[in-house]
Amino acid sequence: MRFGLLYELSMPEIGWMTEEQVYWEAIEQISLADAVGFDNAWCVEHHFLPPFSYCSAPEVFLAAVAQHTKTMRIGHGVRLIPPPYNSPPRTAEAGAVLDILSKGRLEFGFGRSITLTEMEGFNVNPADTRSMANEAIREIVKMWTQSPYPGYTGKHYSMPERDVVPKPLQKPHPPLWMSGSNPDSYVLAGELGVGCLTFGATTPGKIAPDIPKYKNAVANPKTPVSSVINNKYGCVSMMFCDEDSKRAMQIGGAALLWFSDYANRIYKPHGDMKLPGYESYWERTSSVEWINTHNMFRDPKDDMFGLIGDPDKITRTIQEYEALGVDQLIFMVQCGKISHADTLRSLTMFGKEVIPRFREAAAA
Repeated sequence: MRFGLLYELSMPEIGWMTEEQVYWEAIEQISLADAVGFDNAWCVEHHFLPPFSYCSAPEVFLAAVAQHTKTMRIGHGVRLIPPPYNSPPRTAEAGAVLDILSKGRLEFGFGRSITLTEMEGFNVNPADTRSMANEAIREIVKMWTQSPYPGYTGKHYSMPERDVVPKPLQKPHPPLWMSGSNPDSYVLAGELGVGCLTFGATTPGKIAPDIPKYKNAVANPKTPVSSVINNKYGCVSMMFCDEDSKRAMQIGGAALLWFSDYANRIYKPHGDMKLPGYESYWERTSSVEWINTHNMFRDPKDDMFGLIGDPDKITRTIQEYEALGVDQLIFMVQCGKISHADTLRSLTMFGKEVIPRFREAAAA
C-alpha cells in the first residue's frame, strides 16, 4: 500500500485566506509529508471554480513541489488533455520538463474534464471530451518516445512532423493514469492499460464491486496506449488523524461535508441538463442512493468516515482497502475549514503512527 495526498488548492469560502496562503501552506504540508514517509503528492487541474479549487496551473505548482521534496513522487491527478485546454505538444513538453526537474518522479494522470463551468469557459463540447482525450493521450506518448514525432492528422487535433523536446527522464515515459468517477471509466482505464485514479470520498464497501472490473480489464488491455502497462488502482478519500476520534470527526467530518456539498453542486448540472457525453451521471445525480449519500454526510457515522479518526481506526480501514486490491490511498487533507496547524498535526501522526505499521507488514 502506498499513501499519497491530493490537492485541489481550496479554501472553504472566498476570502477565508489569501491565495498565496493556499499555495504555500500546501507546499509546507507536502514537504512535511515527504519527511514522514508519504509516497506521492498529486494535484488537480481546475479552472474558474473558486473557492473549491485554485489549481489552474498544476505544472507550475508541481515544479515547486519537486524542489521542496526529496523522495515523494509527484503526480498530475489529473492533467486535462482535450486540446482546447492543453494542446498535446504543450502537454508533452511540460510533462517532460517536470519529469526532469523532479529527477524522474513524475506520475502522469490524465482526464477529459468534468464541470460545465470549465467546458463552457474553454468552448469544449461535452460530447467530444472522451474522444478528445483518447486521441490526445496516444499522441502525447508518441511525442515522448519518438524523434522526430511524425505528425498527426485527426478529428480534434493535427500537427506536422516536429522534434518535440525535451524527452522525459523516465524511459519510455512517466507512468500513466486515468481519472474515473464511474464504473465505465474504470473499465476504459483498464482497456487503455493505464492506472486508475478513482475520485470521491467513499468507503471500502462502495468501491468493492468496481476494483475487479478494472483489474480484469487491465490484465488484458484491448487498446493500450503504450507498450508499458500500469495496473495500479488508486482511491481518493478524505483523511484526518487525531488521537481523539471524536475530535477527528468534528474537524474532518465537517470538512468532508463541505467537500461533498460542493461536489454535489458540480455534478448536478450533468443530470439536470442531460449533458451529452456524461450519460452515466444523469441517473447518478438524481438517484435515491446519491441523495441518501449526501444526507448521510450530514449525519456522520463511524463506518462512513473510516479514514477520519485515531490511528487504530484508520489502520483498520486501510486494511479493508488493501484486502480489496487498492494499491494507493490518496488523501484530501487541505479541505474545508481544517486549519493548517491541524493538518500538519494530522500528517505527522499518520506518518509516525500509521505508515510504519504497513511498512513493517510489507517487510515481513
